[in-house]
Amino acid sequence: MVAFGAPPESLWQRAAVASHAVLMLDYDGTLAPFQEDPGQATPYPGVEQLLQDIATVRRDRLILISGRALNDLEGLMLLPPTVECWGSHGRERRFADGRREMIPIPETAAAALDVAESWRTLIESAGGIFERKPTSIAFHWRALDTDARRRVHTQLASRLAGIDRLGDLFWHAFDGGMELRVQGVDKGTAVRQVLAETRGDRTDPALLTYLGDDTTDEDAFRALGNQGYAILVRDRWRPTHAQSWLSPPGELLRFLERWLERRRQRGAGSAP
Repeated sequence: MVAFGAPPESLWQRAAVASHAVLMLDYDGTLAPFQEDPGQATPYPGVEQLLQDIATVRRDRLILISGRALNDLEGLMLLPPTVECWGSHGRERRFADGRREMIPIPETAAAALDVAESWRTLIESAGGIFERKPTSIAFHWRALDTDARRRVHTQLASRLAGIDRLGDLFWHAFDGGMELRVQGVDKGTAVRQVLAETRGDRTDPALLTYLGDDTTDEDAFRALGNQGYAILVRDRWRPTHAQSWLSPPGELLRFLERWLERRRQRGAGSAP
């Protein structure tokens, strides 16, 4: 896994001529800086307006793909209702026409999540944040010092054996905590569905790009593969399946500005 620096010039060449494009974006850590309280994670200044403008480009799709619950994601930023959103790591989807779908979880997994909800006191008494989602539970400990994180992690780990027998759940570490998730769906699921919907005419393929920061976005990077451009957005580089790397917020904003410029340039040069 190797990152190759800034997005290649080939991306911008295609952005200036492709008849349609799909820009897929993670939220936390990509469009918004992490906060001790996830409910306070608002976008970097300037991001919201750029996305509103990008969403108006004819024949293009702007898609948010997040680990957050869909309802929580919708409350964090103001975007046109035509922007497609995927929540809960791809299990929830809001289409551009407002329709909603959710991939259900097994009853055994739902029961296991109910059991895990009893751990709320453990997390909150230590100063962490407990977040129940439709298909997972996240334990945030970004605000805790190293010793407190270690204690919480140890106590949670001791409960794993019992919870694993109750449903098809697995632990996934993220930047600032851990999440107990139902297996079978991830951000790569969303990307593969988008790919399936955009294959169409092979003589006029869509420009596909995904921006993400966390290890959960690696599923999306792998799903996109060589069919598009996978870009890591992070202040420090880490090993990744992405081909490029941007440091937020400056490089992220410049990317979005250039994307908007090139897509408008394409629109101005095309027939109505």
